[in-house]
Amino acid sequence: MRSFGDCVRTCAAFEEIMGYMTAIGACYGCKRVFSFNAELVPSIIINGVREPICRSCVDAANLKRKEIGNEPIVLLPGAYEPEECI
Repeated sequence: MRSFGDCVRTCAAFEEIMGYMTAIGACYGCKRVFSFNAELVPSIIINGVREPICRSCVDAANLKRKEIGNEPIVLLPGAYEPEECI
């Protein structure tokens, strides 16, 4: 089995190392913890802070928005997926 140091030296030989980043937080609406892409997730600003909204709460809000004639909240692709980073 290779040691952690061996893996680091092997990875350092590559010009780019690919990784993924995901945020984990509580939904402002239902308080359930979920993972999301911090830059793309729907959110609400409370006291100057962006608070994430989970997919279930967005779906419920969109039903109510449709009933009252408002446009739905559009989910951006990747909003609930890890973000690729290098």
